[in-house]
Amino acid sequence: MTLFENGVILTMDDAHPTADALLMGEGRILAVGSREELRALGGARAEAFDLEGHTLLPGFVDGHSHLVHTAQSLLMAPLSEVESVEEALEALRAHGRDLAPDEWLMGAGYDPRKVPLTRDALDSLGARPVAVSADSGHMACLNSRALALCGLREDSPDPPNGRLGRDEEGRLNGFLEEEAFTAARAHMPAPDPKRLRRGLQKAQRLYASYGLTTVQEGFLDQTGFDLLRDAACGEALSLDVVAYADVRTPPSGAVGFRLGRLRVAGYKLFLDGSPQGRTAWLTRPYLPAEGRQEERGYPAASADEARAAVRRAAAENVQLLTHCNGDAAIDRLLDAHEAPSRTRNVIVHAQLMRPDQLPRVKALGLMPSYFVKHVERYGDVHVQNLGLERAGGISPLRSTQALGIPFTLHQDTPVLPPDMLDTLRCAILRLTASGRALGPQERIGLREALRAATVYGAYQYGEEREKGRLQPGLRADLTLAEGDLTLGPEAWPHGGRILGTWKDGVRIYP
Repeated sequence: MTLFENGVILTMDDAHPTADALLMGEGRILAVGSREELRALGGARAEAFDLEGHTLLPGFVDGHSHLVHTAQSLLMAPLSEVESVEEALEALRAHGRDLAPDEWLMGAGYDPRKVPLTRDALDSLGARPVAVSADSGHMACLNSRALALCGLREDSPDPPNGRLGRDEEGRLNGFLEEEAFTAARAHMPAPDPKRLRRGLQKAQRLYASYGLTTVQEGFLDQTGFDLLRDAACGEALSLDVVAYADVRTPPSGAVGFRLGRLRVAGYKLFLDGSPQGRTAWLTRPYLPAEGRQEERGYPAASADEARAAVRRAAAENVQLLTHCNGDAAIDRLLDAHEAPSRTRNVIVHAQLMRPDQLPRVKALGLMPSYFVKHVERYGDVHVQNLGLERAGGISPLRSTQALGIPFTLHQDTPVLPPDMLDTLRCAILRLTASGRALGPQERIGLREALRAATVYGAYQYGEEREKGRLQPGLRADLTLAEGDLTLGPEAWPHGGRILGTWKDGVRIYP
């Protein structure tokens, strides 16, 4: 048994929101209360853990991310911090030194707005195939060899829901958008299984370092299912993993699979793209951009396909998670629901949710999972693309809260690191990278932000009787954050840092 004391304990239990001490043993929370009572209860068997004034709270629950893709990205050249084409090429060269001469050179995380990579630039790396995915995961740049291996020629047409980038002479410039990138990925080699297993362990350590104890695989294909199933069989999952299969081509036997810490809870559907890439599907056009015609983005699935996905999930009594960034995509999803969801279907990202859509969301029993870090990371870009008023409505947390709709928060990792404390700060302050307040009317308080990362996270997965609060009988999933979180993000040491993470009573970080 372990007795936690001498710190701030946030139980997220409305009846008893704080406590002086917590006693855990055999993977469960045994008691929460006063230090004297719990010392007497634990007796000589209880080992004291001095919180030293720091904050203990429930383990964070990931509202949406891609664990397998994160594992894959950790095996690629890291490009999230590069600021120029030259820096990107140097990072790719360094990564390529450890690869066989004809092996695919892969990179991940570059920002196309800052780093305008082209086919010609990637051709300078040599004859090997090169493919680099953008930070959003919706776009990529390929060199000439990779384009050829993916079956793309100069006369290849744009797919219905995507775009092939071209230069002023009409020649492919290597840039692939949405369905064009999705189709190309089918031609790229799967990672070596042994390396991918190492990547999975690194990914789990990354999530744990940010205090997450339950994570998501938000688009499960056959490679991902094989990896996670084998990890579950070998007891190699240190975190709870909730996965959702591609509704178009689900892996055989995946949906409903449950073993150890792995559960495949339903299906995933895509209805549009990303607002920073101007591919999210809108009812009103984006603001004009130089050299581009009027744009509203585009749908990634038809009304019939959306309705079929909703019906399939309902018939199998499983969840449906739907990627919707634009308000037109959200309309399509709402229209596809012919009856309220019995399984807490989730609107993933829900960036441009309109105020008039929220009552329908509540009536249909849906819940949003908001990517509110967009306010800081891409907020200034959203103002350029949408104007200040529409951009200020991105991730309408306060409006959702006011209607009593539960919602969660996420980072869409590997798009951004799974830093939940940083996401909470964004939800509370709503400041862009340039320091502009964006949509201050949609700010929420610390308590509600924490609820979205704990209580509502457990609720989203139907696990509220097992996790999300510090209550006797619940699993001992714990996060220790530096300092006193109740002082607010302006006072958090180092901007918010995790000092320890426990899963089922076992410390897994550090």
